[in-house]
Amino acid sequence: MSEKTKSLLSKLPEVKDHQSKEMIYQQVQNKMKERGSHVKKKKRAPWIIPSFATAAVVSLSLFLLPGLFNETEDQSQPAIESSSGQGDSNANESATTATLDEDKKIVDDPIGEAEDSDKGFAAKEMVTFDHYTPAMQHGAESIVLSFPDQEGQALIPLSFPFDSEQTLSDQLKEILSTFDASEYGLSESPISDASFTIENTNDSKTLVVDFPTPGDGLSSNESIMIRDSIAWLADSVDAQNIAWKTNGEEGYTLGNYGPAEQSIEDETAPFFLFEASTGDRYLVKGSPLYGDNANDLQSVLSLMKNGDSENNAYAPSIPESVSIDSVEKRDDVAAITFTEDSTFDSQEEAMETLEAIMLTASQFGYSKVSFFNTGFDRIGPYSLYEAIPTPQSPNALSLDQ
Repeated sequence: MSEKTKSLLSKLPEVKDHQSKEMIYQQVQNKMKERGSHVKKKKRAPWIIPSFATAAVVSLSLFLLPGLFNETEDQSQPAIESSSGQGDSNANESATTATLDEDKKIVDDPIGEAEDSDKGFAAKEMVTFDHYTPAMQHGAESIVLSFPDQEGQALIPLSFPFDSEQTLSDQLKEILSTFDASEYGLSESPISDASFTIENTNDSKTLVVDFPTPGDGLSSNESIMIRDSIAWLADSVDAQNIAWKTNGEEGYTLGNYGPAEQSIEDETAPFFLFEASTGDRYLVKGSPLYGDNANDLQSVLSLMKNGDSENNAYAPSIPESVSIDSVEKRDDVAAITFTEDSTFDSQEEAMETLEAIMLTASQFGYSKVSFFNTGFDRIGPYSLYEAIPTPQSPNALSLDQ
């Protein structure tokens, strides 16, 4: 044994199992002897024995050098140790590495483009919050049915998964007959007694709505809720027209508003929040906009921070602590930048705001939205490292919930 090896052994750091340096050295020597005897029993060529000795020295050096390097570093600077010792330090280092790897994965493997990319956002596990009901994600097919709150102040559009193995009529009957709206602070749908079919003619889809009784005696509020409920449903099934019927006969009257229109109006409206008596919060469409406000996304977003002037039951969907610095158009992407001092109280509040903005932006032809200065890397199913496809429709629920 050389003097250099002895010198290294003399500098061995103290080990936690309290074995002495001599005991460790003896164990190494015993291992070397065992390997040597094993070689002799096998009657291998003489040159193998020095190789084992060399390997043992290399192994011993690998065992000793980290301790010596740590000892040298400790002499050059004060040690910073956690109360749980070196084991925790190594664990923290591993956790940091894992976090960095995960962040890289988020950038390199964005949502909707992962291994199950053919399923899009719909394949992601549904995220739940204490009060807010998140939107139906991009790539999922949905049926939108609307329900008023128990005081009749708001009409809440709810998105249910579309079952391609069922007819639209059967699905609507199932939802309207089994969904207990009262559990969510809502009342019966204003179109629950109607029947529905789809007619396809000349590449055009028409939603046929047949009510059993005339609507001449409807109040103004009832008429608006029926009209808007049918508009939500028609849009969700990609219908271009509506055929209104009364007991199988053409036409339907919406109270004092007169005959219902067959065409679907393309209206722009901001999204607000509505809180039901149960504490559940939903996104709702505000009053339709006309003129310059209807053509400028940033102007509409400003209204969403102030609330709906025509319905004080609707709450702002952009909180006071958040301001939008700029809105830029980048092809089909709306780039929304919040001011540096903008803050959200929680992920749930941020989720409400981002989905309200995305659903509003989709009315302006944007298919994706990028957000900057949110204070989050990820919210619910959304990675904020990338442009997010706009949701399919608001307030996603399932009959299984």
